[in-house]
Amino acid sequence: LAGNRHGRPEVLVAWGDEHPWLLAGKLVVYQYEYDPTNGLNQFTAFTNFLGYHTGERLAVGEVCLDDDPPRQEVILAKADGDICVMTGRCGFLFAFASGFRAGDFFAVGNLRGDAKVEMVVGSPSDDRLLIYADQPRTADADYRLDSAILVALEPEDGLAVGDVLGDELDEIIVADASEDRVMIYGFNSTTSEYELVASLSFAYEADDEILAAWFTSRAKKQ
Repeated sequence: LAGNRHGRPEVLVAWGDEHPWLLAGKLVVYQYEYDPTNGLNQFTAFTNFLGYHTGERLAVGEVCLDDDPPRQEVILAKADGDICVMTGRCGFLFAFASGFRAGDFFAVGNLRGDAKVEMVVGSPSDDRLLIYADQPRTADADYRLDSAILVALEPEDGLAVGDVLGDELDEIIVADASEDRVMIYGFNSTTSEYELVASLSFAYEADDEILAAWFTSRAKKQ
C-alpha cells in the first residue's frame, strides 16, 4: 500500500469520529521493516488525513494494473455514496457514485476473473447486493453498476468476499443471522450472471463477523 515495495501485507487502520480531532479521519498504513544487516526490526507508519467517518467502509484491492510490481489501492465507500480509490499514501485516483449509504456492507474481490476487482455494496434498506465493475471498453478506470442480486439483508447480517470454492474466482458470502445460514454467490461465466452456488447452516448472531481467508491451504479459502 505504501512505502518500500515488498511481498508482505501491511496493516491499514482508519480512525473514526469518536477519536480526538488530531486522530479522527486519519488513515494509517503500518509497514513492517526488517533488515538483519543493520538491526532494523520495526513498523513504520505512513499517516494521512483521509476524511474517514464512522459508518463508512474501507477495503483494499488491485484496481490499477499498471503498477510494477503490483500494488493494491485503498478503496473507501463514503456516506454520500461516492466510492473513492486512492493510493496507500492517500493520493486520490478517482471516485464514482454508488448506492452505498452509511452503515451498508462493503467488500471487494476478483469476482469475474478479469484481474481488476469488483466492488460489492450490501444494502439492508433495499435488500440487494449491488456489484460495481470496471467497464472493459474504456482505457481508464470506469466503474459502473454491473449487477444487482436480490437478497434479504439486515444490519445484523455479514458480508465477505473470497475464493471459497477453489475455482480461482472470488465468491460473495452472505451470513444471514435471522435464518442461521451462510449463502455463497458466484459468477457464471456462461450466463454472465451471479447465482447461488452453495448454502450451509450456521448459527450466525448479531455482532458476529465473517471473513474469508487461507487457514489450512492456499487452494481455497475458508
